[in-house]
Amino acid sequence: MRRPLCLIGLAFVAAMVIAIPWISRGAPVLEQLDKERVAAAGRVEWKEHRIIGGEEVLVVSLEQVIVLKPDQISSLTQIITDSAIIRPNHINRETLRLAGTEQVNGLLCYFEDNEEPEMGSFLVADGKFYAFSHASNPGEFDSADYYHIMGQQGRLMGSECLAKSEDYAHFREKLYRLREYLSLLLRASYPEKEADIMRAMLLGEKGILNPEVKSLYQQNGIIHILAISGLHLSILGMGFYKLLRKLHVPNVINIILSIGLMYCYGTMTGMGISIVRALVMFGFHLGAGLFGRTYDMLTAMMAAALSILIQQPLYLTHSGFLFSFGAICGIGVLLPAVEAHQFMKNRFGKALFAGVGVSLSTLPVYLVFYSEFPPYSVLLNLLVIPGMGLILLDGLVVMAASAVIVPLGSCLSWPGIILLRLYEKCCHLCLSLPGHQWITGCPGALQVALFLLLLTGAALFQERLRKQQFWAAVAAAVLVLTVRLPQGFEITMLDVGQGDCIYLADGQDHHYLIDGGSADKKDVDTYQIVPFLKYRGVRY
Repeated sequence: MRRPLCLIGLAFVAAMVIAIPWISRGAPVLEQLDKERVAAAGRVEWKEHRIIGGEEVLVVSLEQVIVLKPDQISSLTQIITDSAIIRPNHINRETLRLAGTEQVNGLLCYFEDNEEPEMGSFLVADGKFYAFSHASNPGEFDSADYYHIMGQQGRLMGSECLAKSEDYAHFREKLYRLREYLSLLLRASYPEKEADIMRAMLLGEKGILNPEVKSLYQQNGIIHILAISGLHLSILGMGFYKLLRKLHVPNVINIILSIGLMYCYGTMTGMGISIVRALVMFGFHLGAGLFGRTYDMLTAMMAAALSILIQQPLYLTHSGFLFSFGAICGIGVLLPAVEAHQFMKNRFGKALFAGVGVSLSTLPVYLVFYSEFPPYSVLLNLLVIPGMGLILLDGLVVMAASAVIVPLGSCLSWPGIILLRLYEKCCHLCLSLPGHQWITGCPGALQVALFLLLLTGAALFQERLRKQQFWAAVAAAVLVLTVRLPQGFEITMLDVGQGDCIYLADGQDHHYLIDGGSADKKDVDTYQIVPFLKYRGVRY
């Protein structure tokens, strides 16, 4: 049987897709604690810096959290200060398991002072609790469900550290300190805007990105270059592997060291979905050579997907997971068929149709989550992706040079600066062109299923199809996914907080929006109204 792991994985995914409507009843919302001053105790899982209100703050992610209500904080303070009962280095969950405490999976603590707990330490902090809320309008981002998948159920704003354990994960803390040091080198070597982009690309620090830069990249369909992905691991991992081969290091030791380096890099940068996928596939690639087997990309991809989904099946509803693995499916399944039926056989044509193949595989993800697709992203990625290797190499060289002498790193940063500024100008150019947004509305589950069925069928039976028949099947799949049947008269009252917002559709492609102001919510146009209009397929 060919690709048994793929078949097992497909069966598991199919079972999860069927079960998700039953196992996912919506993330629990801790409304009883919302906007209350509480104390929380938990283990530090991750920490990073983010820009909040124009200021850079430390955000600490706690896991296995116990939340104490306001009337219990005084008891907690007494427990901590009474050295006969407990010392900071002896803090444990059992001591804090008081009657009436709330136990949650995870919590984000926003620290405004200079307090910085170590990785893996046990932390007790207090602050104002804000629960993640569910979307109240169609098309609106559901923060409760999103953060539930990520393992968090709320935020603790204005956090202050009450106590922390002396015991912590020394190795992970060393990696974090290395990341902070490398971040300082990048900030010293690049201009501010380019430094922030390089920190996101190389170190996974997306929280410090300028919102305008992030929005610009997202609107043009190149936001993926800001995430740590397989490209990073291929440059670092394969480069390190080939270097050790030239040094005649035994293959087994070489593979162990290369995978170990990639694991350390992934741990340092947050071990996101794309990193886990790339790390598993990188290990399969090296392992295939070690055991004399042929590397199969789809089998490696399925192993990576299962390693994530077995721990959290709800990642099947996560846009990052679907984008990452959808692109690999496009490369492994659809791209060979597209290349076999492409119209241009030159180098540019191959690159163009490769982009078309990947874009087709991720098109349903774009439309389901954003209700729009940037058409020029196919062409823009032809420029962006080839230059990414040079940008990443420039960043690595700059960090190494800056570690010796900072001015040397600044002198070597010009290739990355030029390319990043070129990307920005190209993005602005694409946004100035007509049709830069293809707003289709959110497709239904049946439309997505038919699209995938038609596209997969065209790919699997591409040898029996002529060029015109293959592209006719692709066009039919896209049409099925994007067509919106005429709707009747519709009135929708949007939730914009303290205010009114009424949407009318007359069934003849005329749309009306009445009012839309809010007295208690900020940016309702960005987060509630515009997402709803795109969800409904309203183009203007």
